[in-house]
Amino acid sequence: MALRDGDQEALNAALRTIEEQVPEAVKVSFQTTDQDYVGFELAVVELSSGKDLADVAPLRFAEVAGSVWPLISGIGWDGVMGEDAHGNATLILGPSGLPRPGSIA
Repeated sequence: MALRDGDQEALNAALRTIEEQVPEAVKVSFQTTDQDYVGFELAVVELSSGKDLADVAPLRFAEVAGSVWPLISGIGWDGVMGEDAHGNATLILGPSGLPRPGSIA
């Protein structure tokens, strides 16, 4: 599957949401869901301290994951996320909450 209409906008909105809810986030990771070639879930929110939000504040992570789920659950695979062969995508956040150019890790 390739980039679909609305995928970039959905990703941008999800990243803005993460930035608003977790200003100390510097990197986020997503993984594909078990749906047919569509959908991601938030896997990791790395903080500026180097720690994972899920380890430091599990309830806060759950709230953030729930907030972005409606946005990322419909994003197509093999497109805007740039996920690897295992379905994992990591993005380094820029100052606006959007990925920096070439930031797909």
